Amino acid sequence: MKLINFIHTLNHKEQHNIILWYRISCVLVSAMVLGLVIISWRQHRQLNTAYQEWHVWKTKTDALIAGTKEYELLKKQEQELRARKTLVHSITSQQKQIADYFTTLAHINKDNALHTITIYNNNIELCAECKNNQAATALLKTMEQSKQFSHVRINALNQNDGGKLLVTIKGTTKA
Repeated sequence: MKLINFIHTLNHKEQHNIILWYRISCVLVSAMVLGLVIISWRQHRQLNTAYQEWHVWKTKTDALIAGTKEYELLKKQEQELRARKTLVHSITSQQKQIADYFTTLAHINKDNALHTITIYNNNIELCAECKNNQAATALLKTMEQSKQFSHVRINALNQNDGGKLLVTIKGTTKA
């Protein structure tokens, strides 16, 4: 006889092998899924504990970073204050020196009339009205003998309308 539908029935052994293969496949797939769930659960738990530790360390380091920033800010402010203090000290000492120069010049120049005094850095220029040449040289010698001035020289000597001499003396200050 000829086979018409090409359908073969399976015998019991083949049916049993297919059912056995299906059950073993289901058990293996279930075991693999369970294994993946367990592995991913452990990894998730490790990730969660690592995140918690990171969060604890972050809060600690945030406090340290804030402290470091505050320290740097205070250090910068201290440097600015030191610079201001140095500036104020130099200005006050310079004003004190200038006041000393004026006091010295006032004591030296009792007989002569002062016109201008220019002090720039360590240089000084004095313009005074003297009665005669001897008074001008006496003024020059007193400035040379003073502890406040050095390298003193007469720069100009002119006679004004009243017959008095206008002397210009230049020198350096001793700082």
